[in-house]
Amino acid sequence: MHAEPGAVAPSHPPGRGPGRPPGEARLPGLPLDDVEALAHLHHGGDALALARRAVTPAVLRSLAGSPYPFVRQAVAVNPATPTDALAALAGRRDSDWNDNDLLHLLARHPATAGSALDRVVDAVAGLLAEGRRPYAAVLALAARPDADPARLAALGRLPGASARLRTGLARALADRDRAGGTGVGREPAVVPVPGSSVSEQAGEVGAQVGDLGEVTDVGDGQDGDAVGVLLLGGGHGVRGDGGRGGATAQGGRQEDDADEGAADGVAHGGLRG
Repeated sequence: MHAEPGAVAPSHPPGRGPGRPPGEARLPGLPLDDVEALAHLHHGGDALALARRAVTPAVLRSLAGSPYPFVRQAVAVNPATPTDALAALAGRRDSDWNDNDLLHLLARHPATAGSALDRVVDAVAGLLAEGRRPYAAVLALAARPDADPARLAALGRLPGASARLRTGLARALADRDRAGGTGVGREPAVVPVPGSSVSEQAGEVGAQVGDLGEVTDVGDGQDGDAVGVLLLGGGHGVRGDGGRGGATAQGGRQEDDADEGAADGVAHGGLRG
């Protein structure tokens, strides 16, 4: 078969993508590599799948600029995401729920260090100054030995900080000081407990809830806000009051507060929706 007049021959053999070295032809049915996949995104689902599996820093930097908040959150979870991309994510805004979730994920990422960690603290402070409630992010920052304790303590004095958050923050910082800045026991894992997905997290954290000792209230929940938190492995648990659709995870004892949301679910030694 002859090419039509004026047709341009492909610059690479069939079955091998542009820029792919000879001998590395992609077999049919195998996934595209990160760079190729980035060029073939058709919708948010494609971007989400790539953000979850990508290991190429340049691709993750590009995905950090996605218009989809769920893609940005997936980038914040990916262990291969470079520090500069995490720093860029700290400045992104969407909704209260998504902003709080993103900052919580960034606060927990091991590559969020140096100036990137400072940007996360700044972003959390900005939300608190607006009267918003990024409580899970505050507690995740308090669990980090590399976060400046003076800056963290200042978060508790901002308008959005409740008395319960100040109590939980002060205790977390005191625990860190007693342990020489390295945390108590294993590094605490802060687990958000949004009301819409409590049952989904039961398998992951339910077995650990029974190990919680004292439970400390840290904040009142707004409708739809992910403010219920478990601080695991740190010697005590932290609990937030969920608004309508929220949930309270508790180990060892139950507290009835007048300001709890009407639909709070209380679980002992585990979680239920």
